[in-house]
Amino acid sequence: MKLVRYGTRGQERAGVVDDAGRVRDLSMLLPDIGPRSFRRARWRRWPPST
Repeated sequence: MKLVRYGTRGQERAGVVDDAGRVRDLSMLLPDIGPRSFRRARWRRWPPST
């Protein structure tokens, strides 16, 4: 699996490419994929509250 950002520029969503090559939406769990998303403090609260 590979983490990706997909969608139109400026409105990208977090996703993952599965083993079959399909993009799966992760935006309900992870608002964005970037350095801030992977800070240790964020993952201590996993799963995020809704």
